[in-house]
Amino acid sequence: MGASQVQAVFPKFLVRDVSASLAYYRDTLGFKVSSTFGEPLAFGIVQRDGLGIHLKRGEPRPRRSADEAWDAYFEVRDIDALHAELLAKSAQIVRSPHLLPYGMKEFDVADPDGYVLCFAEDLKSP
Repeated sequence: MGASQVQAVFPKFLVRDVSASLAYYRDTLGFKVSSTFGEPLAFGIVQRDGLGIHLKRGEPRPRRSADEAWDAYFEVRDIDALHAELLAKSAQIVRSPHLLPYGMKEFDVADPDGYVLCFAEDLKSP
């Protein structure tokens, strides 16, 4: 019998306007809309390079504190190119790229409902 394997994780964000959120993730953050449900639109899935987020109509959760880091963390390749891409599309960068003591270069982007996505590249590995 084969061993089980987790193949993906999709956080679920409650958003005020699913259509607006889908458009932001697609047009600004470069995700693809892979699925939608409901009329009026109540749910959607966005994906980029096989990683994604579920967006469901609802009241977004309030941020607990100003120093709360992020809601989703994506490890990427060529973080500087991604940062330039998102800047060119007027993404809301809330933390500029910087190298952290643990060897990751990270930057944060906020979506229209205040969720923060951290994009990071491991610079310590060969």
